[in-house]
Amino acid sequence: LYPPRQKDDLGASKKSDEDDKCKNISRENNDISWRGLLSFVGRFFYYLIPISKTKSPLPTWQALLKQNTRYTVVILMKLIMTPLCGFALRRLADKYPFPSLRQEPVAYMKMEVLFTLELIGMAWTNDLQCVIVSLLSGGRLQMLHMHNFPFLSRSLRDLWGRRYNLLINTLLKETVFIPAQNYYDCSKQVASVLAFTTSGILHSWVAHFTFGGGVVRASLFFVSQELWINQVEQREWYRNSFPSFWKAVVTVLYFYATACLYVGLFVEAMPDWLDKNAGGVPEVPVMKDVTNSLGVAIGLIRQ
Repeated sequence: LYPPRQKDDLGASKKSDEDDKCKNISRENNDISWRGLLSFVGRFFYYLIPISKTKSPLPTWQALLKQNTRYTVVILMKLIMTPLCGFALRRLADKYPFPSLRQEPVAYMKMEVLFTLELIGMAWTNDLQCVIVSLLSGGRLQMLHMHNFPFLSRSLRDLWGRRYNLLINTLLKETVFIPAQNYYDCSKQVASVLAFTTSGILHSWVAHFTFGGGVVRASLFFVSQELWINQVEQREWYRNSFPSFWKAVVTVLYFYATACLYVGLFVEAMPDWLDKNAGGVPEVPVMKDVTNSLGVAIGLIRQ
């Protein structure tokens, strides 16, 4: 009933099928590239304005108010803590300018603690933005918190991975940590080393253009954090021998024992660095009066 195909017809049909397959693949690749480009642009704007949809089920209004009330209390605590830490830091910086600060290790440590507390406290503006976004969207949208109570960290891995500077943490995960595992078959340990190395390079750049040096110190700081995580915290004897409280204590002690490598760059540049960057510290009129009154009271007590 049907005449047999000629060889030329078979070849033409086969070529046509191959052309259609190539066109489909090309179309799919174009779709993938466009999706990838749009995804990249979306992630870029996310780092400018880190707002995303809430992944968990929408909270009830009672739960939403309870959560944001907690953050409001945190904001008020930071508003009180930040200027007080700044006031105490200024007094110590004026009393022990570098290099005489080298002879006062206790004052050096106090300035490191006050500087980190003030740095964390200055994120109250981010907390306020998170509360506003959550309430205005009815819990449908969430803004990324800059910090997640860093001083509650039970390990350096917990500190750098889940609690401190979550925006940069997310950036390093998506650009270094995850691609190193997916595209180069690196283990988690190697990917972690690459992420800390990248962070060290970025902070070395900050140190170079801020202080005109300290590149090696900044790099060594992040190398020391990675060494502790991989060589101590990952060991079974450490994980099983200490309760959570003592792990938190050891984490704080080790952090401040190595903080002189990077945080020390800021401390040693004081008080000149404070004078040049005074505009970057938010001033609250009420808290300014409180700190002035506190300074007068301390002066009277000492007299």
